[in-house]
Amino acid sequence: MAPEAIQKARRSAGGAAGGGGGVGAAVYKAGKPSDVWSLGCILYQMVYGRTPFAHISGDRKLEVITDPKHQIAFPAKRTLDEQRLREAEEAERSSPPSSPPAQPALEELDDILLDCMRASLLYGASSRATIPQLLSHPFVRDDVTLSRGKLRQIVMRIQAYMQQGGLTEENVGEMAERLMTNLQLDAWTPFVGGGEDSRK
Repeated sequence: MAPEAIQKARRSAGGAAGGGGGVGAAVYKAGKPSDVWSLGCILYQMVYGRTPFAHISGDRKLEVITDPKHQIAFPAKRTLDEQRLREAEEAERSSPPSSPPAQPALEELDDILLDCMRASLLYGASSRATIPQLLSHPFVRDDVTLSRGKLRQIVMRIQAYMQQGGLTEENVGEMAERLMTNLQLDAWTPFVGGGEDSRK
């Protein structure tokens, strides 16, 4: 639940408790910025395997979510899921010492993905990305945009592929053409919220 939705719910509950004579729970509408917050929480869960506030328990969680001074952590690396971790460990055990090292237990996250999550989880509703802004964000668009980190990963994979003999003079042109067809190298700039926000 977004900070503004929690605050509205608290105000509605306080008003309903004041004896207005109404029956049932108070009704409030959170709006589209709250939907963007929820999307950010879902994306965070998908990336890190936990919600942004999973480390906080009980009633304290609502206090922290509504605290504009609290900063959500966006680690640049994530732990691989259990299946990928087992596969990486198996590859490391079965590969000869001269081959490239197996995938580490931590995976570096793309700057564009991190920016999309940050834009969705800004504290202030007016600072948070809007739905149209998210739909045009490089992480969501159909075309592919590369950050320096992602390009570095591609180059390292190509190097490993070459060392294994999978890239030859005969197929290098074809592979480069396929890569250029599938990639659109646009420059991107990180999202900047619409107002002052302490969670940037």
